Amino acid sequence: MIVKAVSISKISRFAAVFTIAAFFAVSIFPKKAKAQDTEAPTTISNQEANISSAEGSAGKTDRSSTADKRNKPWTKDKISAGVARPRGSSAEAFKFRAKLFAANLGRSAEKAFKDNKGARVSFCIVSAGGAEFIDSWPRHEEEENSLSAVPVGAVSEPIISLMALAMESGGKIKLSRRADETDSIFRNPPNAPFAPTMETLLSMKAGITPRLDELFPKDASAVEIFDFIAQTGLSPSLYAQRSKLSLCAAAYLCALAEDKRARGSLEESFKRTLRKNLFLPLKMSSAGFIDENFSSENSSKIGSGNNASKTAAAGNLQESFIKALLPAEGITLSAADAARWLKVELGAEKIGDLDAGLISARRTPHGGSMGFDTARIQGEVCEFKTSDRFGHVCVAAIIPKMKVAMFLAVNEQGDNAKVFATSVLADFVNMAKSLEFALKKAN
Repeated sequence: MIVKAVSISKISRFAAVFTIAAFFAVSIFPKKAKAQDTEAPTTISNQEANISSAEGSAGKTDRSSTADKRNKPWTKDKISAGVARPRGSSAEAFKFRAKLFAANLGRSAEKAFKDNKGARVSFCIVSAGGAEFIDSWPRHEEEENSLSAVPVGAVSEPIISLMALAMESGGKIKLSRRADETDSIFRNPPNAPFAPTMETLLSMKAGITPRLDELFPKDASAVEIFDFIAQTGLSPSLYAQRSKLSLCAAAYLCALAEDKRARGSLEESFKRTLRKNLFLPLKMSSAGFIDENFSSENSSKIGSGNNASKTAAAGNLQESFIKALLPAEGITLSAADAARWLKVELGAEKIGDLDAGLISARRTPHGGSMGFDTARIQGEVCEFKTSDRFGHVCVAAIIPKMKVAMFLAVNEQGDNAKVFATSVLADFVNMAKSLEFALKKAN
């Protein structure tokens, strides 16, 4: 289960670039996974043996000061002190392996960010049985980090598609309906080869390309998204073309379905719609939006480093964030919020009368891959979404076979953070394999 963090200093420059690319390019994931498949079982068993041997000394008196314990939490004795060997129940087995995972993540973070004292990591792991593990690094800032919302960038995509499914379940919209029939604000381009539906907009198959995102004026309003789409041609494709405009069009149509009077302020209407249909039902109390939670006056939450660098990062965020594209990359979540969301993805919790089968089906290529990418990691099919925007690297991942999910947020956007997140994702898959093996053996 435990995979050592990738270190740029220990591999060639080419290998480092290749590893970083694996984090963001779906096509490269299988190659990386294949190379690591054989390492997983040995590492898992070795780590469990190490933790087990440390349990015997867990009760010994520690002469170090309380402050020193807080600053150096990632020792085997301290991690194993509260970890009992699982006795067969899935909850106990999950907790045991989650703590092993957290211990390894902490050690990896210490190595990856040893030169960055401002680095912060928050994460959660959940299972279909309802078990959850929420933690952060450094450990002495656990409560602050795990409850602090961070900008999740492109991870907004699966959240928007889940909101749309919930609204369809409530009879407010119909995903198979043509977008121009959902609301007249959407107009098909002249000579369009087909009429986009809400579903094709959400699955990025409406013919709106990433190139159009680049051409969209930064000072344009949300309403102008629909004017822009109507004036450009659609480029049909059998494959998803990740476009912020496509997602925003679907999100704003959802807002109009909730309130037909919302045209004057689509961004604010979208916020109310997401809160009403997702954040409030799931009690995602820290969830919010980037233009509310991050600013030059509130720079302590942005990136890492000293106050001057954080203020500069806040200024850069304000320059790069396009308010009209709020639904596509403007959502902020804490690890605790992500745990509640991912439990719905796994069927551990419900949102209204929404069928769990529809939720999981939308993540697959056959179901439209609404917001998710799919690849084999460490030999297992993984549904995931990554982002590296606004001074943060974020990963949301689901392993459908093992029915576990993870969310990770790092308040750094450099290569170190990307390599670290890649190794954590591989470690998460190994943890899931170990958990599956333990439960099979127990039964």
